[in-house]
Amino acid sequence: MGNPELSIERAGYPTINLDVDGGGPYGLQQNTAGTGMAPIIPRFREGAADGVQYDGDKVGAGAIDLGMILFAEDRVEMGERIRALRNLLRWRKDRPPAILVASYADGQVLELPVVYSSGLEHDYMGALPSIYQCVVGLMTPHPFWVSRDALEFNAGGEESATPFLDDFAGLPVAPSTVLGSFTAHNPGDVDSDLTVVVSGPSTGLITVTVNGRGWTFTQPLAGSDRITATRTQSGVKVTDQTGANRYRDLGPAPKFPRLAPGDNTISVSMVGATSASRISGYYRPTYEGIY
Repeated sequence: MGNPELSIERAGYPTINLDVDGGGPYGLQQNTAGTGMAPIIPRFREGAADGVQYDGDKVGAGAIDLGMILFAEDRVEMGERIRALRNLLRWRKDRPPAILVASYADGQVLELPVVYSSGLEHDYMGALPSIYQCVVGLMTPHPFWVSRDALEFNAGGEESATPFLDDFAGLPVAPSTVLGSFTAHNPGDVDSDLTVVVSGPSTGLITVTVNGRGWTFTQPLAGSDRITATRTQSGVKVTDQTGANRYRDLGPAPKFPRLAPGDNTISVSMVGATSASRISGYYRPTYEGIY
């Protein structure tokens, strides 16, 4: 993908571009580190025999050091530069964190939420500054880089319907049942959360599985009904078009698997479907680091 250009974004604040050629007020230096893999935390369990049982691992919070150089005409402008950077990065209650953004020449954009930890506490009261160098320490509560643009698939609609992506097969809906399987490719490094949207009508028993594991919605849907099942880091939500919780309308032991890296087999079935019925899915490829 080539070398990315980095910037820091946050809703309600001006974006700060981290320039690598010295042409902007905020420059990025070679002592930047930590954009690769976050720390791996192994988990062990004591067993009856010698040694321990390896129980897999988890990914901890990451740490990034941004080597930065700030340029200004005078002390007042430098204070404005530092204050703008501080306000962009500083955590605020009930607001989303700042996002470190990596933009590639091919159009791909990856995002990583970050929280400021250190680097801007130095004394600014020396000689009139026109250049200020610092290493800004950031923590990454969610340690994976996530694609800004979601990939999507679409099962249903007219026979002539075109799938959103070339590697997804369109599944035309017959007057009674839609049934089929297709491949969804995840180009990322780690599992990606999947959102599935089911649009009626249907007389009930709508099933969606990923690599053989999934869930069934048991209640009929009118043509205006829409069910959204979202799998996130913090849990699962199943809601209808009004926002009402519909998790209770699932069959026994529902599973909401993520999409593993590589090819995944998605199977769908929808009883009592019409040409207006549809099952769509959305996922954002996720990466362990940028290089």
